Amino acid sequence: MRMTRRLAAASGSMTRSFRSVRFMGTSAAGGADYPSFARGLFAGRIETSAVHPFPSVLEGEEAEMVQQFVDPVEKFFENENDAMANDQNASVPENIQKGLGELGAFGLQVPAEYDGVGLSNTGYARMVQIVGA
Repeated sequence: MRMTRRLAAASGSMTRSFRSVRFMGTSAAGGADYPSFARGLFAGRIETSAVHPFPSVLEGEEAEMVQQFVDPVEKFFENENDAMANDQNASVPENIQKGLGELGAFGLQVPAEYDGVGLSNTGYARMVQIVGA
């Protein structure tokens, strides 16, 4: 009986303290507060400011470089590539592979010092997003 009262008392205080928790976190870099989407979910709140609009992680030179690749690669996949035929044949035709090579698609993550583009994982993911669309 005594143990049950302790557990009930403890869970009641935990509930009260959880409700009073401030739904903000501290970033490791600068100590600034930011809204916590996951913590809000557990409290029954949806903190959309943490996820919408999606934060831009590409900045500066890399953002410009990625944007220079996006338009030509999108046009290439719209006009030249037949994704359904690739799936049916279980292969990508040589002319498509050659076209991707000419666009520089095979050196996206290769460092610039080795004649690649040198994109980060985020930039590369943006390019792969086009391929998978």
